[in-house]
Amino acid sequence: MSKLQKKILFISLVFWFLVFSLIFVFYSQGYRFDFSKRKIVQTGGLFLKISPPGVSIYLNDKLIKKTNFLFDSLFLNNLIPGEYKIQIEKDGYHSWSKTLPVEELKVTEAKYIRLFPKKLNFKDLEKNIQDIYLLNNQEIILQRNTNNGWEIVKLNSDLKKEVLARESDFVKYFSNKKNKTSEIFALKLENIIFSSNKAVLLRLTHNKETKLLLFDLVSKEIQELPLKDIKIKEIKFDPKDPEKIYILGKRTEQKKLSFGLFVFQKNQDKVLNITAPAGFEPITFDFLNGDLVWLNKDGFLLRGKIKDRVSLQVIEIFNLKPRKIEEEEYKLKIIKDNIFLFEGEKLFYLDPLRHIFVPVIEVAKNFSLSPDNKKIAISTGHQIWLFYLKDDYQQPKRSFLEKFLLTTSEEAINDILWINPYYLIISYKTGIKIIEIDNRSKLNETIISEFKNPKIFWDPNKKRLFVLSNKTLFFVDKLLK
Repeated sequence: MSKLQKKILFISLVFWFLVFSLIFVFYSQGYRFDFSKRKIVQTGGLFLKISPPGVSIYLNDKLIKKTNFLFDSLFLNNLIPGEYKIQIEKDGYHSWSKTLPVEELKVTEAKYIRLFPKKLNFKDLEKNIQDIYLLNNQEIILQRNTNNGWEIVKLNSDLKKEVLARESDFVKYFSNKKNKTSEIFALKLENIIFSSNKAVLLRLTHNKETKLLLFDLVSKEIQELPLKDIKIKEIKFDPKDPEKIYILGKRTEQKKLSFGLFVFQKNQDKVLNITAPAGFEPITFDFLNGDLVWLNKDGFLLRGKIKDRVSLQVIEIFNLKPRKIEEEEYKLKIIKDNIFLFEGEKLFYLDPLRHIFVPVIEVAKNFSLSPDNKKIAISTGHQIWLFYLKDDYQQPKRSFLEKFLLTTSEEAINDILWINPYYLIISYKTGIKIIEIDNRSKLNETIISEFKNPKIFWDPNKKRLFVLSNKTLFFVDKLLK
């Protein structure tokens, strides 16, 4: 080989070394040639986290991985930007699918994927149940019918039942003296208002006579509230004192006066007027961290402390601009320091930064705060909307005060509950459905059971679902495996 040939060979080797080195560097930095676009692009990634373990993950119809108890996630890097179809399957479970975009130098995440069992073994727990209530977000209270009238039954976390009271316990508080307490008196239980696990307020009716009776769940003592001369608009327990009740109303003999606030203390024989400064005139009220919060008829939302049992001292005005009061029914609802106001069926939220009421939705039949306190789910009857109370940096990212339509239903929606911060459980006329809130591409919805006009309750501690249908109470424990 001549010197010239050796020189040419050496230069060629150096050239190809530099070319391949450059290719290797670019490859290691995430550069790829996109043949569909005929250009060099930088890659992105995809991260998935799935429950339960033991699922098969398909990417563009190709099996990529099977998870197990130790590794329940998948991270794929060096993906050419584009749309990727993801399918997740497991025997005995409903599948999950979604098409997600992968962008240059970004990782697309779906961290809260959950599969739900196809077959759920709902068990009969109790029959002849007229209604069901949730006490302190933990214990279930049942109104059960028997041959001797109705009973109020507490269901603890171990599904053990305790009879708290019977219809016959309340007969003596009504004026018909001919009936004996051992007879069925046909008292109608219209409403139960709970304080905590210590007391409940029962609204009972017989013929045209209505009573409000305070029932101590511990001592079993019963006391009638002396409210015959008060027209009641709202009534609520003091959240820090289950023996104290606040009433928004007015004396029946003083028809021209505006509504005022009264307070009743257990074992007292009368209600007391709360004295307040001029301009008080409440039209609805609630409690925030133990303080009284009310909307007055001038449109201001105020906060106050009760001094000396009946004296109200204003300590804060929430809204800088008064709200125009319409001829509507107003209701305050304060949950976890979030202040909501109903004006008829319109729902408003008090923006804590701007100190104004912002409109949320025109028709709110029902709404529920998520467990992470970042958002509410709202039912309009046939639609479900999400409204964000805080920024949420999980993908897909959401902003404070952002609202969007999650889904629409042909059937009317009855109940709407959160089973965790990322999934809702909905009851309809014919059954129950679980819906994810990640609305990127396809929205995954799972019908878990068919019931007639179900009423649902979710126990977040035991991960247990209760269903009341046709006066029978059912439950299932393995919704979240």
